[in-house]
Amino acid sequence: MIELMREKYLGTVSVKNNINTVITNIRPIFDSIKEHTESISNFQGIYESCTFSLNNKDYHLVRISPGSPIIDIIKLMAPLSSSITLVGIAGSLNTGTLIGDVIFPREAMHHNSLGKSIAFTHRNGEGIICQTDGLVQTKVFYESLRDTGIDFVDMESYYIASYAHQYGIRSKVVSIVSDLPLEIPFYLAPIVSKFDMEKILYYLKVE
Repeated sequence: MIELMREKYLGTVSVKNNINTVITNIRPIFDSIKEHTESISNFQGIYESCTFSLNNKDYHLVRISPGSPIIDIIKLMAPLSSSITLVGIAGSLNTGTLIGDVIFPREAMHHNSLGKSIAFTHRNGEGIICQTDGLVQTKVFYESLRDTGIDFVDMESYYIASYAHQYGIRSKVVSIVSDLPLEIPFYLAPIVSKFDMEKILYYLKVE
């Protein structure tokens, strides 16, 4: 059954064991990763995906829609994966971060369970990223997160950390700062058209 679901969602059942899975919900990131790596195969199911090689390791890259659809992909890919990485966007509550910066948080929380974090499995990383239920939040909400030590916010990071922990595989999140919710909310922030692809690829290789 799970193979049929992989074919439906990813367009292929040919997923290698111990693959490194990379998930993104941002088309320019998907295209740029393909452009800067050695492409192997391309697939089309409900979601577009491809395999590529980086630093002599094989990866399966999947482009999804934002939010909870990531759960289905994690469940389909985790049994065959040695690691799962989300490459997406995040808002920064940290005044030392600029729009367009690439961040690499060390742990994730959910806004409904503040104080209970799950560490990503890499040895590097700075700051805490908190998953929220959407982009439409009040300034008071973001201030409360900042005051509890949250540095960044997104809508998928806790899914990555928690499900990877359940499956016993490595996890990490690499994000491009898309907005500063306390100063420049998402709907007023300029669209990030350029980002440091070299840094993103470096973080993909970090274990």
